Amino acid sequence: MAPVDFGVNKWIANNKDDLLSLAQIMQDVGDGGAVVGYALTVSVIGAEVGIPLAASGNIVSTMGSGLEITVHLTQRDLENATNEAGWVVAGKLIDAGLKKIPGGSQLANEIIQQNGAVKMILTERIVESKK
Repeated sequence: MAPVDFGVNKWIANNKDDLLSLAQIMQDVGDGGAVVGYALTVSVIGAEVGIPLAASGNIVSTMGSGLEITVHLTQRDLENATNEAGWVVAGKLIDAGLKKIPGGSQLANEIIQQNGAVKMILTERIVESKK
């Protein structure tokens, strides 16, 4: 029995550039929101605003990465799909590792995690800009 084709791959192929642009915008906006949230966490405004903003930014950015990976996979572009997936996995591994740091207050732990996330965002941006 042949797989059912709803024309999704063709639609993605026809709209690949727009979808990848949208994915990049989502990543840029999400990363920007996360960085602003991290800054607010350690500022006078505080964690009440910063932590949720950073979390929301991370969600938007991750959704953008997911869209990018999906577009690349449907177009059989495994090199770019695995590259983007690698950055997502690396970020999750760093986050998981930083959560294991013992001691400290909840705010201190959140600041450490956010510091790691900012460095991951900046590292990805620097590496990607060199391509």
